[in-house]
Amino acid sequence: MPRYGNILFALAVGLGLAGLGCGKSSPAAPGATATTTTPGTGTTGTTGTTDTAASTAPLLQYDFYTPVSEEGLKADTNYGYLIAKTPTTFKEGLFTAQGLEIVGKFTLDGYNYYRLHKEAGIMNALADLKTTRGVIFAEPELMEKTTAGIVYDHPDPRALSEEYSIFLTHAKDAWTTFGFGPNKPTVVDVDTGINYAHEDLTGNVTHAFSWYNPTTTTTALAAYSDPVDLIGTTQTNTDGNGHGTHTAGTIVATGNNGKGVAGVCWQANLVSYKGLSDAGSGGTWAIYGSLYHLIQWKKANYNHTIPVNMSLGGTSANQFAIDMIEAGLRNNVVVIASMGNTGQNMAQYPAAYSGVIAVGATNGADKKVHFSTSGRHISVCAPGYNILSCDAFDDGSYASESGTSQAAPFVTGLVTYMLTFAPDLTPAQIKTYLESNTDLIEGATGFTETTGWGRVNVLKTIGAVVADVNASKAPASNYINAELKVKTVNTLNGGTLTLTGVPVHLYSCDAAGKIANYVGSSISMAGSLAGTLGSGNPVPEDGVCFFNLLKPGTYVAKGLFSGALGTSPVFTVAAGATSIPDLTVTFALPIYNIQTLPDAGSTGVEDDIITVWNPAGTKIATVDSGNLDSAQLLLTTSGTYTFKIGPYTTSTIGEHALYVSNGSYGADTAPGTYAAPATGALAGSQSQVQATPQAINLNQLYNCLLTTAGNYYSFIVP
Repeated sequence: MPRYGNILFALAVGLGLAGLGCGKSSPAAPGATATTTTPGTGTTGTTGTTDTAASTAPLLQYDFYTPVSEEGLKADTNYGYLIAKTPTTFKEGLFTAQGLEIVGKFTLDGYNYYRLHKEAGIMNALADLKTTRGVIFAEPELMEKTTAGIVYDHPDPRALSEEYSIFLTHAKDAWTTFGFGPNKPTVVDVDTGINYAHEDLTGNVTHAFSWYNPTTTTTALAAYSDPVDLIGTTQTNTDGNGHGTHTAGTIVATGNNGKGVAGVCWQANLVSYKGLSDAGSGGTWAIYGSLYHLIQWKKANYNHTIPVNMSLGGTSANQFAIDMIEAGLRNNVVVIASMGNTGQNMAQYPAAYSGVIAVGATNGADKKVHFSTSGRHISVCAPGYNILSCDAFDDGSYASESGTSQAAPFVTGLVTYMLTFAPDLTPAQIKTYLESNTDLIEGATGFTETTGWGRVNVLKTIGAVVADVNASKAPASNYINAELKVKTVNTLNGGTLTLTGVPVHLYSCDAAGKIANYVGSSISMAGSLAGTLGSGNPVPEDGVCFFNLLKPGTYVAKGLFSGALGTSPVFTVAAGATSIPDLTVTFALPIYNIQTLPDAGSTGVEDDIITVWNPAGTKIATVDSGNLDSAQLLLTTSGTYTFKIGPYTTSTIGEHALYVSNGSYGADTAPGTYAAPATGALAGSQSQVQATPQAINLNQLYNCLLTTAGNYYSFIVP
């Protein structure tokens, strides 16, 4: 049966995917609830989900943006722009038919990603896209912004006369003790651009890509454009904001040259992506599309690990970002992101995505800065208060800024420094070196949600890397450089169905499954890509999600579907493992699958729409997700359900098979024809009247003839 991955769940009792969140909300802190703001309305409520079946620990998850109104979309998103994912066989005319203009497109790992535009009616456009044949996901283009600077009103006296960060972290001691290694790694900064003519940056910037028109630096490039590289042109500055030049300086500003400041590692080639406009904000297409572009560039030009600095963030997760970050990890591209400047314990993205190294901020007194966001996903912290670095508006000037935006590039610079000695360190090894060689501050004895594993120490970290290189010793890793793949399924009455769109949460636990701590969250999606980290060769699969950079230990995964909790077996990740066995989160819900598929009489033109009515005669679902479809319905009310198999158009009629069960038929095509049903099969298409549908049996194959009038059927839910 042709599959497009967009399986819709029509819930007969009106239940949705519980807890997917709405725009501007954030997961609760441990033992607390979260305050949520409805998009574009300013109204607030209190949410919090407790895993009462196993533990009182909060069930945290990615907080996806959920639009509730046109006005909300105008307030919260890059209004008029949508991002969609489809197979490469998708018919783009379906977008045009809905009044959508394609203004961006690329292909990655067997799927097309589109940036779409429409002047108005975006709520309806989203609704239409989510039921359009072949659309795996469609979501508004969110706006992310720099983690804004903090007003410097409490001066750190050491920062007024010296670049305190290089002394506090012993970076200067590392330079004088170890120098740099023999390699010149590539490092990437996705930000507001860069002044690559600055006296402390010139010569260190090899590419200055921009997703914006170079004459305006605020207007997106024309449709289908890759970002433009401005190196070698008459333009020498893509940064009209200053944020990107400042973060780049912290990473690679030339040291020991008698000028200005010194970045953590100036023996490096910096690639700048202007993914944010001069206003300091940008859409997810440009921000995470930079990772796509980088992967293609890396495959053609560079064979080693690349760190990517993202001193930016937003309060809502999106599936496009998840796909691009996963693709990056598979190609040894690791994102280092700022935690955010809210001063609260909450998730901001990309810092909270699985596989991202999240960085908080400290000050010259070696304490967490009041504005630095906390959370379980934090890895380490670094100086981020009153940081002196390069200024975009003059080739020889410097500026002081504060924020986790300044802390993240310090860690990115440290990772780059590590790669001068060992250019092929994996993301797991990098994270281990960072976290194992910190200085614990503020009385911490281990990990805390405010400072992570501690404030980075450059001398200790580089010393550890150099010692391993000199001893020809494989770097230690506290993390497994492999993906955990989790599949979500429903099993009932011997049938098994793959479920998509299910939030999945991973916990560390004991051998009996008692939860010790929250680890991370993801969502099982259609068209997810499985593959070995670093291989760059993923395989498409439905109903799966991934967790990266896990520590050895015992875990359990739990999923939430329509208010019901599914769980996996308890499993152990062994130290030194090179792979992690796949895991399944299983539900046992009354989900019924109405499945149409080709039979021996089909010609390939058949395309149907499935419409379903409950026992009261109320229409509960209309499904058109492929040429021949599967309607998966959660039916909690007993009685007789009626459904119609109708043609998509008058030209898409013909033969097909029908199978209704709690599972699936188990094959892509069925034997038999309408005139000569397969052995054990029956003839369908006996009624074209809704009032007198053909009664069918569960787990029974029917060979059918789809006509322009359509056919009506019924089955009983006990």
